[in-house]
Amino acid sequence: MTKRLLVGLCTLAVGVACSGRGSAQSVPTATQGLELSVFGAGTGTYTGLHPLDAAGNPTLPQGRNASITAGIDLAFRRFYGFRPALELRGTKPFDKGLVDGQTSGLIGLRIMKTYGRFNPYLDGLFGRGQIDYVNGFIVPKLSFRYDRTTTNVFVGGGGVDFRITQHFDAKADIQFERWTTPVATGSIYPKPISLGIVYHLDFNQYGRHHEKKVKYRPEPVVAEPVSPPPPPPGAQPPLAGTPVPADTPLPTSSTSAPPPQN
Repeated sequence: MTKRLLVGLCTLAVGVACSGRGSAQSVPTATQGLELSVFGAGTGTYTGLHPLDAAGNPTLPQGRNASITAGIDLAFRRFYGFRPALELRGTKPFDKGLVDGQTSGLIGLRIMKTYGRFNPYLDGLFGRGQIDYVNGFIVPKLSFRYDRTTTNVFVGGGGVDFRITQHFDAKADIQFERWTTPVATGSIYPKPISLGIVYHLDFNQYGRHHEKKVKYRPEPVVAEPVSPPPPPPGAQPPLAGTPVPADTPLPTSSTSAPPPQN
C-alpha cells in the first residue's frame, strides 16, 4: 500500500511540474508566481518503538533508522511576506537497525518566510506509513507475532533552507510524527532529522533571486542645426546655382554723405 502511495505521489509531482513549466512559458516574467524545487536528504530517525519483555514492558534499545528522504515543493505567490507551498515527500530506510524500519509517503502544506539567505519554514503533512519489524514483533499478552503493519501518519515540523547559489540551498529539517501500531500501547512518535540539498527549477529564466537587468544605454546627443547669421543690410545675395568661394567677401553698399548746402 505504501509503495503504491509513493508511486502515486511521484506521478502527481511530475504531472504538476510538467504542467507548471508548460504554462509558465506563456506567462510574462514579471507575473510568474510559481516556483518548483526538489530536495534530497540523509535522514536519521528515532522510530519511537521499543522491544517488549516477557511482561509486555518496553525495553532498550529504541529503534533507529538510517534513511533517504526525497521530495518536491511547488511554491506559490507570496502572501503578506509568507510563501505557501504544496509539499510531497517520501522516506525509505536503507538501514533498519535492530527493531523496525519505517517507510512513508506524505503530502501537505509548507509555509516559508525569507530573511536574507535564510528561509525558515513550518509544515504539516499527512500520509501512509509502513513498519517492517526486523525480527518480527511478538506481543506477549496476545501471543501474536507481527512482521509488518501499515497505518496513517500525521506529521508536523519545520526546518530552514540556506541559499548557497541561485539554484542550490542547504537544508536542515526535523519532523515529529505520530504512527498508530498494534504492537505498542496506542501510538509511537518517531523523530526524523534530515540534512540535504535543495535544487530550484525556476520558471523565471532570470532566476528567483534576481530581477531582469536592462543595460543602460545613453541616447545619442543630436546637435541642433544652427542658422547662418543674416547678411548685412544692402548686401546682394549670390545668384542661384553660382558657387561662392569661402574667402570671397560679401558685397556691401556704401552711401556717401550729401554735399553740404550753402
